[in-house]
Amino acid sequence: MARPSAVVTLPTHQRTVILAMDTSGSMRATDVEPSRMAAAQAAAKSFVTDQPRGTRIGVVTFAGTAAVAQAPTDNREEILAAIDRFQLQRPPPSAQESSCRSRRFSLTQSSTCARGIPGANPRRSPLDQAGKPEKPEFKPVPPGSYTSAVIILLTDGQSNVGPDPIESARIAAERGVRVYTVASARRKAR
Repeated sequence: MARPSAVVTLPTHQRTVILAMDTSGSMRATDVEPSRMAAAQAAAKSFVTDQPRGTRIGVVTFAGTAAVAQAPTDNREEILAAIDRFQLQRPPPSAQESSCRSRRFSLTQSSTCARGIPGANPRRSPLDQAGKPEKPEFKPVPPGSYTSAVIILLTDGQSNVGPDPIESARIAAERGVRVYTVASARRKAR
């Protein structure tokens, strides 16, 4: 009832962990019993059950692209169910990219394909960039300074598609996010 009033933002002690799980075809290998994927799923489930109840956990899968399998939550059953639903992927090219790369079309032609790909036809600008204000310049923070969240990366370490892992790690570090990697062991060839 009294005026004026103000909203005061207080820091939270909420912890968030993102499990980034490799679901590329190389995780099908059986050099780790029973397979790389099954070993990664078992490790992720063990990790989830060992976390304190206040920790929110999210799950992201990646192959050629990344997808959120489970948004951060403290519901352990939902997290474990998301881990059980993993399916190995091969990153397919987009239908538009495949069509444009066929011999019938050239990306430099003024075709439907060329108009749909940013930069392919310099006379046109992509619709998603029209009228957008400029973003403020990003200022990196000290690595590890964002203490309420971490990323745990479970992978076999083979990067053959998608973004450069070193560049991705740099981006996370510039934002203060700590990234821990868990890689499956490989047998050495005799």
